[in-house]
Amino acid sequence: MVLPGPLDRSTGGTIYDRRVVEAARAAGDSVTVVSLPGAFPTGLEQADREACRRELAALPDGATACVDGLVLAALHNELLQLTQRCRMLLLIHHPTSEEPGLDHALRAELWRRESAVIGAADHVICTSAFTARRLISRGVAAETVSVAAPGVDLPQQPAPDNRDTQRRPLRLLCVANLIERKGLAYLLQALEELRELKWQLTIVGSAELEPQVAEQLQRDALRRGLEGRVRFAGPQSAAALRRLYTEADLFVLPSLWEGYGMVLTEAAAHALPIVTTDGGAIPDTVAGLAAVVVPAADAPALTAALRPLLSDAAQLSTLQAHASSAVAGLQPWHAAAAEFRRILHAAAASEHSGGFDRQWLALREPADHAARDETLCTQLGAYLQRRVAPTPRALRVVDLAGGTGSNLRFLVPRLQLPQRWTLCDIDPILLDHGRRQCQRWIKQQGLGGQIELTARVVDLAREIPISADGDCPDLVTSSALLDLVSRAWLVQLVERLCACDPRPALLAATIYCSGSRFYPPDDQDSAVMAAFEADMRRDKGFGAALGGNAVGEASRALAAAGFSVTRADSSWTLDGSLCRHIGSRRFTALLERQLAFFGSAALQQGVDISGWLQRRRASLHDGTLHARIAHSDILALAAARHDLLR
Repeated sequence: MVLPGPLDRSTGGTIYDRRVVEAARAAGDSVTVVSLPGAFPTGLEQADREACRRELAALPDGATACVDGLVLAALHNELLQLTQRCRMLLLIHHPTSEEPGLDHALRAELWRRESAVIGAADHVICTSAFTARRLISRGVAAETVSVAAPGVDLPQQPAPDNRDTQRRPLRLLCVANLIERKGLAYLLQALEELRELKWQLTIVGSAELEPQVAEQLQRDALRRGLEGRVRFAGPQSAAALRRLYTEADLFVLPSLWEGYGMVLTEAAAHALPIVTTDGGAIPDTVAGLAAVVVPAADAPALTAALRPLLSDAAQLSTLQAHASSAVAGLQPWHAAAAEFRRILHAAAASEHSGGFDRQWLALREPADHAARDETLCTQLGAYLQRRVAPTPRALRVVDLAGGTGSNLRFLVPRLQLPQRWTLCDIDPILLDHGRRQCQRWIKQQGLGGQIELTARVVDLAREIPISADGDCPDLVTSSALLDLVSRAWLVQLVERLCACDPRPALLAATIYCSGSRFYPPDDQDSAVMAAFEADMRRDKGFGAALGGNAVGEASRALAAAGFSVTRADSSWTLDGSLCRHIGSRRFTALLERQLAFFGSAALQQGVDISGWLQRRRASLHDGTLHARIAHSDILALAAARHDLLR
């Protein structure tokens, strides 16, 4: 566990880190905690940076390193280097680039650094579904993201009822370090308008993280006439904090942004009603709890929410009753820590548990998606909209050689909803993994009920599962398939498409075609490329494969059958731009795999590639190797005389 600072700090993120470490050790795991020195996320002194580098360099090769996301922006170069020799998982409470109050340039720079490490990491564990959704919306691959929400310590016995508020001021509690993000200035401003009511506020939190903010808050309390009514209690022991929770009548958190907000569930565990904001993940965290949520950075809204609870005992009592009933629905820490450990173990083991196909498909998916032609998708979407419009229903899609569902994840957002997908593949284990991966992605995208998914084990060499009855598909898709099949199989595919009435569209993506290149040039490139092209035409289970001729053969066969055919380039450009997009570790692994493919094919064709492979790998690891792996997409639509309007 690579953490910013010591494990005994009182921040919410460190408490989470400490609880999962303790639970992992209790379960028998060997856990080494690496506490990095320095003021994160961006305030590293040179001496601290050198110390961090030494700590990271000391991690053994092949180790699984779980890195707290707070260090990503400050140490992005060092962490990118670490991904080359360690398996890296990231624990992200929320991206530092989403801290409130940042100017546009700094926000963009922080995200550039963070996203580079996120793209290179093997897996990301978020502490809230909100943060997971934010990352996915910003381009992080959904299949690499999991959620392990924090837990809470549930009181062993019901708290004594100390809330006789008739004869004393109402006790407000806020647990928040004195930093700008916690929005405490807005709370003081709100309470200034409520001085005529009977209340006292205790703020528990450190003044050391942002000393200038802490000093300003204390001056602000005096200036607003709140002396004697607002107590800055500093950090408190666990026992003292439990006592404060027990004695409080109302919990207030005016935070501008939270990646989760653990103190909210801690307050809920003590049956406290809550007044808070909509900053970041807070609405998700308090869903189902006794909470009043107001806009962040809005003092008048805080005043309006607090006034009835401080002045009307009946309203406060009603909210307290709801708070008491909500305790039973909270997740205890032992369950939360077990879920974190399960995700970490599964992610750490995934490199060795899925076989070549699963690893390769996951590795190539970002490159496939980055290269796909958007114009074809726009054209396809408009065509399918017209096709389905006369009888509104779910769009029917059959995905041939669907594998892990890459086509689904690319096309679903680009086509109208609802959709009904059938993934077809010969490998039941791979297909089941793909089905589950797609279901998680559909849920993360908030598309439950909009996408129906079926997985069907099919030997495509013996059966092309395109129904010609009344349930014929609207679209048939494939990716990286047509270059593997024979001319005879291609003819059968076209015949199956033509047997449907109306004919479905066909989108065949990332078909290998001739013209791949490695850069800079090498004297042996021509011989290696020629050997690879010959190897591509070997029988892959469908008869002699079309290989680099697949695009031309398929285009001619479809056009001859009356389809309108459009071709588009979807070549992988494996260069610095893609490296930044998918991360250096995946980029290096992708190029390594390409070298292995070309080298293995050349060896099978009798070409001595030992010198070539050695030179290419040397240029890969010194960062100078680039490549263009030639692919094309084909879109075939029923021509006017064959389409649904005939």
